[in-house]
Amino acid sequence: MSSTSALRHVFVGGYTAESEGHALGVTSLVNEKSAKRVHLDLVSTMQLVSPTWLTRHPQLPVLLASGESNPGTVSSLRWAEDGALALLSTVETAGDGVCHVAVSPDGQFAIAASYRSGILSVFGINSDGTLTDLLDSYQFTGSGPVTDRQEGPHAHQVVFVDDEVLSCDLGSDQVHRLRLDPRGALIPAGEPISLPAGFGPRHLVVVDQHIVVAGELSGELWVGRRDGADWAPVGVVPASSRDGLVQPSGLQADGTRVYVANRGVDTIGVFDLDPASSELTSIAEFDTGGAWPRDITVDSGLLWVSNQNSDTVTLFEVSPMPPPGPLAELALPSPTGVVLVHDSDPDTDQATEAEGSQA
Repeated sequence: MSSTSALRHVFVGGYTAESEGHALGVTSLVNEKSAKRVHLDLVSTMQLVSPTWLTRHPQLPVLLASGESNPGTVSSLRWAEDGALALLSTVETAGDGVCHVAVSPDGQFAIAASYRSGILSVFGINSDGTLTDLLDSYQFTGSGPVTDRQEGPHAHQVVFVDDEVLSCDLGSDQVHRLRLDPRGALIPAGEPISLPAGFGPRHLVVVDQHIVVAGELSGELWVGRRDGADWAPVGVVPASSRDGLVQPSGLQADGTRVYVANRGVDTIGVFDLDPASSELTSIAEFDTGGAWPRDITVDSGLLWVSNQNSDTVTLFEVSPMPPPGPLAELALPSPTGVVLVHDSDPDTDQATEAEGSQA
C-alpha cells in the first residue's frame, strides 16, 4: 500500500494468555507526524482475547479484530485522533477459533473465518461501526491426506475479489468461491479451486489476472490464471530454498511482486510474477530477524514482519532487494499482524525511513 500522507497509527494484534501468548489485546501506537520517519510511541492496549487478525473499515476509523477463542468472536473498535481505542461491540461467531476477518468493499458486511470449525460467519456493520447479530453462516466440508492437520475443514482466510468471496480451506485443499447477496447471505458462486492434495491453502493474493496461494502444509506457492470465470492452474514453486521446516503464513503482493513469510526457517521469500508468461520467479530470500513470522504487511516501501515467537515486529526497506538487515525492531508481545493508518488517503508512494526505536 502506498500513501501521500504520513503514517499516523499502528495497530498490532497478538496472542494472549488463553493461547499461550504474552499480548494483552490490540496495541495502539502513534507515529510522529513525518512522512519520512517511523518513530512509534505506545498509546494504549485494548484488552481482548487473542485478537489474531486485524483489518480496518474502508470508510470509518474502525478496526475489526478476530478473537481466536471458543466460541470465536469479532470485535469492532474505534480509534481517536490520538490513537486511543474504544470498544464498540463484540459478537460471537458460528464457529470456534476465528483466525481471519474481512470487510466488504462497501463497508456494510464483515465475514469471519473460523479455523477450528471450518465455518464462515457474516455480520452487518452499522454506520456507527457496531456489528449486528449473525446474519448467515456457511459450513465447509471435506478433509485431506495430512491426517493430523486435515481431519476436517479449516477456514483460514476470506478475500473479496470482484463480485466473489474467496476463502482458503486448509483442511480440504480448496479455495471456495462464494457470493454475498444484498441481505448478507453466502451462496456458491462456482466450483471451488482445487489445490494439490496435502497443499494446505492458508492465504491467497490476486496479482494482475493471476491468483497466488500459500500452502502451509506443502511449503509451496500455487499459481493460477484467470480462464473466463474460473482459474486455471499454472504450477507450484517452493516458498523457500532453505533446508528445514518451511510453513508459509503471511502473503502480500505489491504490484507484481509477491512476499511470503516462511515460519520454521524464519525467512521472507520474494518473488516476481510475469503477467505474460504466468511465471513466478524467486528473486530473494532473507531472514526475518525474529522467530515464527506469522504475518507481513507491505506499506510505503517498508515490510513489517510480525515475529510471533520472538515478541518482535521487524521493519525492512524493500528496495534494494535483498535488504541488508532490519531498519528497526519493535518490542511487541506475541505479535500476529499489523494494521497501518495514514493521516489521510491510505495510498502513498512515498517510502518511509525507519528509526530504531523500541515500542
